[in-house]
Amino acid sequence: MRNRYLFGTLSLLLVVFAALQLNDPDPLLWVTLYLLPAATLAWAAARPLPRWVPGLLALAYLGLSAWWWPNRFDGVTGPMNPNTTVEDAREALGLLICAACLSLAAWLAHPRAARYLAAPKPQVQP
Repeated sequence: MRNRYLFGTLSLLLVVFAALQLNDPDPLLWVTLYLLPAATLAWAAARPLPRWVPGLLALAYLGLSAWWWPNRFDGVTGPMNPNTTVEDAREALGLLICAACLSLAAWLAHPRAARYLAAPKPQVQP
């Protein structure tokens, strides 16, 4: 629980990223892709989270980022037009940011979080 503020901040950052995607030509895809890790990080901020949840999502987002990466890299700061790969590079970097946030959550997750979620805490006898 000591990472509650870190996970909450990262979750809010990804919600802002999702809101910025509302004017994208395909907003449903990108808003969903940003809100899924945001919800996972919000869950990690609220209670202990099993490591495999953010870890599996981080691997998926890393794979998506590699798949989305353009064959020819034209940078990320130039103007977007059909002849450049600027938009693809920006989208791949956004997925890479999601993967980094999820990897951090998996790394900082409590090692016995799955046991805490599955079973109630034992009562201490006086």
